[in-house]
Amino acid sequence: MVKSLFFLVLFGLILISISLNIHAQVQVPPPQPNVLFVPWNVTLSQPEYVVVYAGGCSPGNTSTYVFTPGEYDLWYSGQAVNAVYAGTLMNGKPLPIQLSQGNYVVVVYPAPSNYATCLYLTYGPSFGMGIVSLPLQPIRTNEVLGYFNISRISAYNTNGANYGVPNSGAGLQLNVVLVVDLVNGQKQYYWLQNVIQFLTHSQNYDFLDNVWNDTTALATLTSIAGNGVVSNSTNGVYYGYQSGYNTYNLPFAGYLIINVFTYYGTVIVQFGYVITQSSLYQAPQVVWYDKVYIRPYAPASRAYIEVYANNLTPAGYPMDAELVFTGYANGELTTFSNVNAKLALVYWNNSTWSPFPSVYSFSLDTLESATNLRVSMPGSFAVVTVDKSNLGLINPNPQAPALPMTFINITYPTGSSALYIIQTYRAVFPPVIQPQGDVRYVFEGYYLNSEFYSNSSITLYPSQTWFTIYNITAAYQAQYFVSINSVLPVSINGTETTSYSNWVNAGSVLSIIVNNVTLSNETLFVPSLHSETLSINSPITLTINWTPYYHVEVTSNYPINVNGVSTTNFTSWVRSGSQLVVTAKPINELMGLVTLEPNATSLTLAINEPTTITITYTPNYTNLIITITVVLMLMFVFMIIRTKRH
Repeated sequence: MVKSLFFLVLFGLILISISLNIHAQVQVPPPQPNVLFVPWNVTLSQPEYVVVYAGGCSPGNTSTYVFTPGEYDLWYSGQAVNAVYAGTLMNGKPLPIQLSQGNYVVVVYPAPSNYATCLYLTYGPSFGMGIVSLPLQPIRTNEVLGYFNISRISAYNTNGANYGVPNSGAGLQLNVVLVVDLVNGQKQYYWLQNVIQFLTHSQNYDFLDNVWNDTTALATLTSIAGNGVVSNSTNGVYYGYQSGYNTYNLPFAGYLIINVFTYYGTVIVQFGYVITQSSLYQAPQVVWYDKVYIRPYAPASRAYIEVYANNLTPAGYPMDAELVFTGYANGELTTFSNVNAKLALVYWNNSTWSPFPSVYSFSLDTLESATNLRVSMPGSFAVVTVDKSNLGLINPNPQAPALPMTFINITYPTGSSALYIIQTYRAVFPPVIQPQGDVRYVFEGYYLNSEFYSNSSITLYPSQTWFTIYNITAAYQAQYFVSINSVLPVSINGTETTSYSNWVNAGSVLSIIVNNVTLSNETLFVPSLHSETLSINSPITLTINWTPYYHVEVTSNYPINVNGVSTTNFTSWVRSGSQLVVTAKPINELMGLVTLEPNATSLTLAINEPTTITITYTPNYTNLIITITVVLMLMFVFMIIRTKRH
């Protein structure tokens, strides 16, 4: 980053004894003898603003005129002329003058007695736009916060390469003046910058810090150390460090922080940031990305940030505090195609964060600028949008902003909720959360930063001193709906029932005891589920079905086959609808002369009721009778033959 050029040229000393209050297009009387005035020659290559600033001039108010070179020559020679501009320059109040392209002479008249150390002039087509504080009473602090909340941002500069920067780059700068009191009574002054750099086309950002020595007009930097290095530029020697890139998502919100203190004669400057939102809210983590050690030639007794309109640094720059949107770097002027942002600039007053008073919309120190931003500040936050720039006072006494510094993250079984609060917040926990019909969660209490409370609500208060995180975990007992139905009674956890419907704690167990049921009509009912212990880890819907079995008895005096198994007495419970195939074969006795024949040789039985079957065998003597008959006939023939021989 580079400070803007300022021009302080003492052109002549002329005496005058008249006091004037002159406005534009009013004829300006010629300068009076023996009255001092200070002229600046300004050449504008395009329409630009010239800003004249009096930082602690004595006496307080004086006039400012803008002449063309020809008008100035006439005025200087003692003639009354019409000025291009005429106005009053007041201590601590920057005076922006809009001029067209051309050559001008800007004159402060009469010149204050301490003009060499109190007058400042800068000019350009644009300035950094945001919050710039120029308090009429000095403010000294050890810490400054710049809050930002950006919902839209995009920038493009077709001439980015001319500045050595990316075309889509933009910056948000927090700039303040560091004052160091040395033990020898001397003072040193440094200009501190904490910057977010945006690459708006790719939604990337990084952080950059700079330290400039304002102790004298051409001061250098020695005995300074940090993560960065000391470099030379066309505007002087500076210390700088740049972090790596990260990705942002809109809305993008957070804080830039500068903190200063001394340690055994060494000045320590901490550059930090906090990101509170990148699309989603996130817990605030203070990141001190660079710690800079400054070791003056004499030990430092005190270091502080000073913001004061009625003083310039010894190098001749205003001691303002700035939180402004700008170009990317190297003095770039960028144009924003879209911006919607809220800004707040506060300092630590040893007990709380206070807003800086006397807020202007434009920067005085930084050379980077935005060509088309407009700033309004109706309350405690400045609103920055794309529009024609408005250079001027936007709020003389802002209200203290309610800064979102208190982060709350509430975790439920079904998700989490994150937010920042700026007023008293009461969270009420629902007694039951039921994301779906067969799953629910029953409230038991909550953990606040690991400590358990059984209350059904919690009240939290916002912090306005430092970042506070409340992590709340709502403790809920998960329950699953369990439904068990049965036509016949079963035992569930010791209770007989035919219908069990209940919410059961996750991880608990159900003991189900189911036994066969035998009826007096020789019917047996067998359940689809036998005694079991169920671990409840999900919803359960269970129907216990009962299958009837019938008592079947098949008896026989002789072996038979029942479903392929040889038996004389088949007795069993057979499932309803099953089939039994009974086969019986004839049995030969007396060497086949007698056959025992079953009353059925093959039966196929469909079992739909209790069944009793007896297979009986009946003797068949046919073969025996035939055999006996044949034998008797043979014996008779034999006897006849024998009788004939005798």
